[in-house]
Amino acid sequence: MSRAPRVLLIWPGSEGSVGGNFGMPQLVLLATYAGRETGATVHLRDLGAEAALGTSFPELLAGPDGQGYDVIGFSVYSSYDHLKGEALAGIARELYPEACLVAGGYHPSARPGDYVYPGSPFDVAVVGEGERALVEVIEAAAGGEPLRQTVLGPLPLQRLDDLPRSDWTLLERYRELAPRIATQAQVYLSRGCPYDCAFCMERVKVETSWRPRPVEDALEEVRALHAYFGLTRDWTLYVGDALFGMKTAWRREFLDRLA
Repeated sequence: MSRAPRVLLIWPGSEGSVGGNFGMPQLVLLATYAGRETGATVHLRDLGAEAALGTSFPELLAGPDGQGYDVIGFSVYSSYDHLKGEALAGIARELYPEACLVAGGYHPSARPGDYVYPGSPFDVAVVGEGERALVEVIEAAAGGEPLRQTVLGPLPLQRLDDLPRSDWTLLERYRELAPRIATQAQVYLSRGCPYDCAFCMERVKVETSWRPRPVEDALEEVRALHAYFGLTRDWTLYVGDALFGMKTAWRREFLDRLA
């Protein structure tokens, strides 16, 4: 491939702005990391927000230049998103048969066989965290041999020091719209949870060790989000971690400095 790969990451809209939350922090960080590691052009689209903009799904798939994407990733956050994700992937497969279609999230982590099977619209199911897996998908597409019928992961990041700071400009498309459709801005500051609660989806990610971002990086995530979107008292900051502040020293330092 003589150009940078084009990547589209899709948030289905059943969470995020539809639920009053805004930010797609999982996908913002995923896109930031993938862009840094591969040089790919990565676009994010929140289908809940796109409904407010009046954009059709085929228009999103075509991209700004009408040429489509080499990799299309679908966030299947929970099983509530499974059927919607499958239907959207079917449309994407019909319109762009050569693209590599990827599913990631809790449902694909728990049941990758729901996505990788003969005749599936998806090519890849990602189990667990997505950064290293997405890089592998993009590099395969860039090399002219996109992955097919593949399950990737778990490929967790053992140290979150390796993560870049989120590039919130990836959400420029929604900057003015955000205050009209949401009341909560969402961030993630740590990963993992060692408690094996039967009711919780987190256990399907396999990697259970609690790993925080360095305190300064965590503070910068909040500061940067505030600076970019101009959060006011009308907003609530929602920390979506599976287990916020498990280590007392980290929690106290973060909260003291945040205050």
